[in-house]
Amino acid sequence: MNLVSVDYRLAPEHQYPCDIKDCLSLVDDLLAQGKFIILVGDSAGANLAACVANARSNYTQTQLLGQILIYPVLAHNELTKSMNMPMHLY
Repeated sequence: MNLVSVDYRLAPEHQYPCDIKDCLSLVDDLLAQGKFIILVGDSAGANLAACVANARSNYTQTQLLGQILIYPVLAHNELTKSMNMPMHLY
């Protein structure tokens, strides 16, 4: 078993979708090598892991074994309680 970390390009120096392209490039290389993958990420990395899983869903239950998303940003609206809490409550 190996652990691989993606050093993806960050904004604002690199604009979207550079980050996703970096992640997809690495995952595609690993898939081409026949590797089995579990995608893991936290916060923005979790969002990227979810994007990669969605983009490579045809590998689900074969080489793409699963994903672990730690506090991902998956909703695009701001109607959650945490988004509306006053800052002094954090």
